[in-house]
Amino acid sequence: MGLVDIYIASLWRGGHVIKTLESLLKCPEFASALVVCNNYTDEQIEHVAKALNYDLRISLVKGDNKKGCSEKFKFINTGSAKYIGIIDDDLTVDNKYLSRLIKAADKYNAIVSYHGKTLKKDKATNYHSHRSEFYHCRYDVVGDHFVDIVGSGVCLFKRTLFPNIGKIYESIKFSNMSDIYLSAYAMLRGVKRIVIAHPAGCIKTKIKEEGDNYIFDERRNNCEIETQFINKIFLGY
Repeated sequence: MGLVDIYIASLWRGGHVIKTLESLLKCPEFASALVVCNNYTDEQIEHVAKALNYDLRISLVKGDNKKGCSEKFKFINTGSAKYIGIIDDDLTVDNKYLSRLIKAADKYNAIVSYHGKTLKKDKATNYHSHRSEFYHCRYDVVGDHFVDIVGSGVCLFKRTLFPNIGKIYESIKFSNMSDIYLSAYAMLRGVKRIVIAHPAGCIKTKIKEEGDNYIFDERRNNCEIETQFINKIFLGY
């Protein structure tokens, strides 16, 4: 029996989510995946299902992208596996991806991730550049590190850590801020966020193509909402 239920918010991106799921299926700890297929056509959903041999562990749900990447939280209260995992649809992972996260989640009883940052203590003017330390999922990270903002797209935590986790979706007012919302949800409940040690190459990203939409590209210099949020919630300004 698998240990981890996976939740994904996906845009079509040439059907790359198939590769994401195929890589996760090679992890022995995988239990299930629920994919919110934002703005997919029926034909695209069928294409994904067929490519994955109609695996009954994978649920594909049509979505409208109303809350962007935070659509991954919409059904997060479903499932029964011991751990909840979240992953972005433009990634592929090695077969130890889940085992590293589980080991750290058991050790720290925290949200654990391959990606995250600590914030500078002064008032922020740009959320994306306001950091004192930054740990990237694609590069070597030596040791485990406590962070303020955890990368939700490569994270895992025990289901019992947040008994009412389903309510997070209802609280989200602004789209495409899932890292901030999940980190604030944890912080306000006294739950630590940790980036775990990992080798470069254990996570790989999709080669960017014309038509691919990425939040960072759209918001890196247009992040007033994110900046105001961290100033108020994390930094006290």
